Amino acid sequence: MTERPETTIARRALAAGITQFINENSAALDRLAAQAAKFIHENHSFFDGLKKVARSVEILEPAFRDAGVPDNKIKLLIGKALLEIAAGQTDAKSLRGGKRSGERRREIASNGWQALAGPRGDEIKRENPSFKPYRIARLMLKKDHSGLPGERTLAEFLAKRYAADSDWG
Repeated sequence: MTERPETTIARRALAAGITQFINENSAALDRLAAQAAKFIHENHSFFDGLKKVARSVEILEPAFRDAGVPDNKIKLLIGKALLEIAAGQTDAKSLRGGKRSGERRREIASNGWQALAGPRGDEIKRENPSFKPYRIARLMLKKDHSGLPGERTLAEFLAKRYAADSDWG
């Protein structure tokens, strides 16, 4: 069967329009392709999971149908599998993000309030060797609390500091 002339003309016009669009927007399309490649690279485990689900669906879907499972139930099972993969990916990213956040928070504390609290607490401890960390923390906060955390955090920091240093006994 031969193609009608109008169809051939329309197809060629469409192809010419697509070619023109690509030529006029090649830089933007290159950026878009690079962003898509980066996204796929960063999320490869998610896409690997999708591939596994797709392969499983190819195998299981006919078996479900043969067993009389309705199409909507099959779709629900597939959707549930996809959600579990996505949730697992999100959980992994959250764990990595939480770890980095904690490391950064500890670094800021070490260079910030801990650098202030250590010498101040040591001075009070030298003058009053029998004082416990909570009492030292309370005194520090009474004198000047600027830049310092709450009493509990401060006392826990001092307790660890004094436990690690045998000179404080």
